Amino acid sequence: MKRFILLLTIFTWSNIYAQVFPWNFRSIFPKGGVTAGDTLMKANVHGLVVDPDGKIWVQDYYAYARDSILIPNYFTSKKDTSHVDSVKKYTISRWTAVRALYCFYPNGTQPTWSPLKWVTINGKNDTLGGESFVIKGLPVWHSSASVKTGRGLATDHNGNILASYGAFIFRINYKTSAGMGRLDTDPLLALNLKNSIIAPAVDTNGNIFVHRVVNANQPIKIYDKDFNFIGNVVDTVTKATGFSRGIGVSKNGNDVYYSSYEHSYTLRFHSDNGILGPYAFKDTLFKGLSIETFTWNKKTGHLWISSGSYLSLPNRHWTKTNWSNATWYAFDVTTMAVKDSLRWWFAKSNSANERPRGFGFNPTSDTVYAGVFGDFAVPGVRTFSFGPMKVKPIEGIVATDFRLEQNYPNPFNPTTQIKFTVAKNGITTLKVYDLLGKEVATLVNENLSVGAYSIKFDGSKLTSGTYLYILSSNGKRMANKMMLIK
Repeated sequence: MKRFILLLTIFTWSNIYAQVFPWNFRSIFPKGGVTAGDTLMKANVHGLVVDPDGKIWVQDYYAYARDSILIPNYFTSKKDTSHVDSVKKYTISRWTAVRALYCFYPNGTQPTWSPLKWVTINGKNDTLGGESFVIKGLPVWHSSASVKTGRGLATDHNGNILASYGAFIFRINYKTSAGMGRLDTDPLLALNLKNSIIAPAVDTNGNIFVHRVVNANQPIKIYDKDFNFIGNVVDTVTKATGFSRGIGVSKNGNDVYYSSYEHSYTLRFHSDNGILGPYAFKDTLFKGLSIETFTWNKKTGHLWISSGSYLSLPNRHWTKTNWSNATWYAFDVTTMAVKDSLRWWFAKSNSANERPRGFGFNPTSDTVYAGVFGDFAVPGVRTFSFGPMKVKPIEGIVATDFRLEQNYPNPFNPTTQIKFTVAKNGITTLKVYDLLGKEVATLVNENLSVGAYSIKFDGSKLTSGTYLYILSSNGKRMANKMMLIK
């Protein structure tokens, strides 16, 4: 009976965490153009990290025409590679779409070197998603024998970027974008036979933990900070086979958290000696969660993990659980208690193509950048900030239509109250403009549920005059005027 009550309590709380903790949607990222929902980064994110300077790095799975570069040694055919002349015959200069790594400042602008389309390592220039190889002594480039698609991002112990592409990890200087090194995690196989890896994990000493996407009976490998192979956590993973996207490791390297998103649980491997080993299976954690991302909040020490998606739903473990879909949960790994959560809302109802693939905190841990994978038509990255919502729900009112009321008092000095209702769930904005059309305040930019709301506007920093306030939600707009008299 006691066990039942405890489980019931856990189920109840896990289902309402997304409503209790104050992480509030702020905007899609980076902000797009004039079209509603327009943004550069669509929902094909395979990696997202924030560096120590607060810059946001986003890795897309695909190559786009916008990211084309001129490949001087593009090999167009593999039909005849018997001699040098035939290789020369099929080698041309060609504009080719390559896989680019994007970097943004918090305001959405990019450094001059972003997007990053190639790096130089040991004097060799190559794209992140493909490399030159040699046929009959001639260096050529071809996408079918490339390093392949982006598979995830991490930061090393110094904050530099570790970008997984195919079986390779590129280390990129987070300040300058310079290539610092490249790790081949499958050195015994030819370039076109290598196995893709997942987003790596890093301990505080810079040791890197790596596993494959398709992981049946494959090792979890450890490399030191200089990309030297140390050994395996385990030689084969047999209890959570299938497809994987990420791995977690404790700060001291003693605990390694591994999950296949096709299974609703995580395996923990433990070593009292850290990377010196030996590691052994310790326990099964996070039951019911179909995890695709592992992210540590350095400020709180909590491990944030994703719950699942409509492609790989949570709550499929034999132990009954009631986790919310498309939610990141923060765990205290000492007590295994849930301490926080943040929920993604679907741009398309019950979409299997909005899958949690990126999650990163800014340096002060009060802003989260979250990314999803799977849909060209959906903005892929959103920002959330910590703190109570400024807009307050009005209890006892049934919202049947979209309405913006006249502010009260009006005229006002310097504060006034604005009330409105929304009749359909969705992103809602309330902005204030002067009569020249300049935006002077954003009062609301939230994913609001159906209901009535009220918000206070403080005009103490504005000059006297008439202002326009505009409410937008689900393609509808309403506007009113208000007067500030000081």
